[in-house]
Amino acid sequence: MDRAIHGRGGINAITKERVLKMAQNLGYKPNLAARYLKAPRQVRVSVNLPARIGSFFDAVRAGIRDSSSPFQAGVDLHFRTHPALGEGDEELFREALDDGSSIGPIRRLMSIFSFAGGGDFFEKNIRLHSALEPAGSLGDLGWYCLRFALWAMNWKLPREVTGRILLERAAQGSPRPVPVEFSGELIFEGGVSAGFYSAFTVQFQQWVTVSGEKGSLRIPDFVHSANDHESAFEVNQQEIRVKSCDCVGEHSQSRAMAQEANMIRNFASQVRSGKLNLEWPEMALKTQQVMDACLDSARAGGRTISPGNPG
Repeated sequence: MDRAIHGRGGINAITKERVLKMAQNLGYKPNLAARYLKAPRQVRVSVNLPARIGSFFDAVRAGIRDSSSPFQAGVDLHFRTHPALGEGDEELFREALDDGSSIGPIRRLMSIFSFAGGGDFFEKNIRLHSALEPAGSLGDLGWYCLRFALWAMNWKLPREVTGRILLERAAQGSPRPVPVEFSGELIFEGGVSAGFYSAFTVQFQQWVTVSGEKGSLRIPDFVHSANDHESAFEVNQQEIRVKSCDCVGEHSQSRAMAQEANMIRNFASQVRSGKLNLEWPEMALKTQQVMDACLDSARAGGRTISPGNPG
């Protein structure tokens, strides 16, 4: 039965089919708690919640604890608190990535950002005009993949990069074609690598995975949040959903916590502070350096290039 239910080898196909059919008729479902009790390793789950609106989030914490109790020693819950909704949550994400136990040292990052251009997109859209967007899908979509990889690596530039233009197109009046499918590879010191794919030719995707020596992180919507009210991501194959709004009961139509609104809030706060932000231009410059190096590599047939030193 174990071999049939869990898809292991060493079982006759007919026997497997009979076992699965019987399990379905009986309504059998594997006991996850028992599985984790048997597992040789412990899974750490990091839960980041705001301090304000305690009357709501205290109940959320209690519910998470109750749901994890059947797993006992198999799950280590680690609660972190940030000041308020949309305030300090990125710093806690950074802390979870760097705590050394949830993910461990990073070894590999993978990301995809794509959408399928329809209608007259390939003939008239400015993204395919080399005088307006010379990097095509790399500049429009791949930029976000590169920015996440640099953020995850604490803004350390990769030692070398390579790029490949998989498909090029040109809009009407464009002096030359631009990438509409692009893939790239970044190699950091210590052999840490990051791969990405950006395209105007495949259906909408925007996911990123971080693989470490002790665990993994997967974000299915790292650019445009699929739900402004709840964040969802996976740590070590366990989905975590965190309510990030102040709605009482069912979600309202309020957009107060939308990413766009928080972006304007952050920008306005920076302007009102009267201080020069030295981090934003550095982030933009490093992302641009890596993007330019990827495009230079692709134009040179995939030659390895060091960012900031294309020669």
